[in-house]
Amino acid sequence: MSSRVQLMLNKCYILVQIIHVFCYQGINYVMVSEMRDIRFDLWIISIPTTWSPLDCSRKCETNGTCLSFQYSFLSGQCRLFNTIFLHQDAGVYDIGWQFYIVSHRRCRDLFIDGRDLDICFMFAGFHNLTEGKEKCAAMSSGIISITSTEENQFLIRLTEPFSNIFLSDSSYKRPFIQGFWDGRNWVLDNGTLLVYTQWADGHPKINQDRHYIKFVIGKWKTSISSAIRPVFCSYKL
Repeated sequence: MSSRVQLMLNKCYILVQIIHVFCYQGINYVMVSEMRDIRFDLWIISIPTTWSPLDCSRKCETNGTCLSFQYSFLSGQCRLFNTIFLHQDAGVYDIGWQFYIVSHRRCRDLFIDGRDLDICFMFAGFHNLTEGKEKCAAMSSGIISITSTEENQFLIRLTEPFSNIFLSDSSYKRPFIQGFWDGRNWVLDNGTLLVYTQWADGHPKINQDRHYIKFVIGKWKTSISSAIRPVFCSYKL
């Protein structure tokens, strides 16, 4: 991969670049510095009346699906989201907004609590499948697995903002999900059968190389392992 493309991909991995942390009932809310003065209009689940970021965090915590929130210091508006945003291009420039994600609910450091889905997840960057599995394994997790309609919808919410990012290859917008062809069946990494699937029309297509799965706008397609794709690591609670 060229240094130019690698630099572009690194700019997408912004969730580790944080400033200002505050705590509510033992739960940390971290402000993502790269998202300052960006307003997000996707996946809003509530716009409650609040008077501070701390009060906005309370509203997020009492909503069972809230994973992140925004607060405008100019208007005082609070927005709750049932997803996280991985890049500022998912929003529009608007002075005064700050974006916060939630950590240290039930998950280990670096992982985010999926709340009602009972999973912990994190965005691990852009990798081929071998690198992605190694990255996840190093954090005692695996490539994200999709075992229900709710989890499939969840990954749609996580990946939709990639459509707004200019990247030179469409594979950079289509993450790997867990599962592979073992010669007889499609199975998860632990060898159990894939019971839930969302194959796109004409898939799965099995040949010598396409033994793995990519996620394309909510549908599943077969993939080669060497493509560079977004990688989400996760583990079940």
